[in-house]
Amino acid sequence: MLALAELVVGDKHRAERRLARLGEEASERRSPRDRQLRACVEQYRARLCGALPTPSSGARATDLRYPDLTLLALVNQATADFALGQYPMARKALTQALSLATERNWRYAALHCLSHLAALVGIGCEFPKMLADARRALTYAADHGLADTPATCLSHAVAAWASYHMLDDATAHMHARRAVGLLRPSNDRNVRLAVQTACSAVELDDPSSREASLGNLRESWTHVTPSAPVQPALVAAAAPLEHRAALSAGHLDWAVAVEHRANVLIPRTGETLLLRAQRLASTANPERAGAVMESLVADDVAYLVPVNRVHALVLAATLAQCERGEATALRHLDAALELAAPLHALRPFAVAGRPIRQLLAGRAGQLGRTDAFADEVLTKTRRAPTPEGHFFTPRERQLLKELPTPATTRELAQTLNISVNTLKTHLRSTYRKLGVRNRREAVLAARRKGLF
Repeated sequence: MLALAELVVGDKHRAERRLARLGEEASERRSPRDRQLRACVEQYRARLCGALPTPSSGARATDLRYPDLTLLALVNQATADFALGQYPMARKALTQALSLATERNWRYAALHCLSHLAALVGIGCEFPKMLADARRALTYAADHGLADTPATCLSHAVAAWASYHMLDDATAHMHARRAVGLLRPSNDRNVRLAVQTACSAVELDDPSSREASLGNLRESWTHVTPSAPVQPALVAAAAPLEHRAALSAGHLDWAVAVEHRANVLIPRTGETLLLRAQRLASTANPERAGAVMESLVADDVAYLVPVNRVHALVLAATLAQCERGEATALRHLDAALELAAPLHALRPFAVAGRPIRQLLAGRAGQLGRTDAFADEVLTKTRRAPTPEGHFFTPRERQLLKELPTPATTRELAQTLNISVNTLKTHLRSTYRKLGVRNRREAVLAARRKGLF
């Protein structure tokens, strides 16, 4: 029991030393309950270390005799099912565990189950329900004096992720901060990755913290390997986010590393195709990106996370529009809206920027059942416009055209017939609007946005 208590508070090293000492005792001296408790504690330790807790026959036998061990075994197995992507089995185990925890008034365990059930809703990207279930878990925590415990950090991360996709930035920031503040060593690796990913997603929108947030996200995922499985849907949710941020910041090598990791962890999925298309599109290779798009938006391509299919369709619409294929662009846009509206997934349209806004604006009032959703996209993205060409002053647009040249700062000033100090003022304003820090990044960002 002491080893279990040490694991609950995150003291893995002391628990491992205690378990090692217990291992020296003859197993025949232990009672059946002690042997089953030992099996459950070993599973719990595996969870925290990132390994899969494989249930032993002893752990399964708890179903008939020991409710407390039954609960722990169910939670352990749900964690394993979650990591393997066996979501229906994970939901079944969590539902059984929640029923038992509620019946026995085991509040911490009930909160754990509620938080993970909310995360399961996130697999389907039903963002309003995801947020509602996360709030249900947080309300339960507040009602039972558990609001400031590590058991709530996953619920906050789930709420932040849902709010982020619904473009409710204030709510997303609030929950992300709470999730990070409550994260402890007692949370297993999947929870830690979920929290770190949600927090980075929210912070990547802020130009002042974008580079640091990308670095943190990259560090969180760099050491994830197939030897210690992570939930496939979590990989699928994080990879396109990190990939887009790396491309936006001009780190092509980082983006390629994300593609390699995804191909290892979630091979032959729509997500891996999406990453490749994003890279080709960002590196001014629309022909090859368009070729990838043909397979990317096919009905038989399987996505682990539905919102990524929305991203794919939006990207396909953007590429088609650039190639003057308006009919194709509108077909992809309509398909994206049909899929995104029930999920309330607004983020993919905001990420795409002005080209998609223009398509949406041109289709206003002609979309039938997705008209209201399209109006909401236009309204919410209008509040936080992306730094496209029409937000630059005439002088800044003139400066943008000169940035790809090898001219020095003094030579640029002479070309524009302004002083060096005035030029630097325009440069700072241009960098801020593009969300970059230097000339090289500005050129890359401007090319991606079609400003040249």
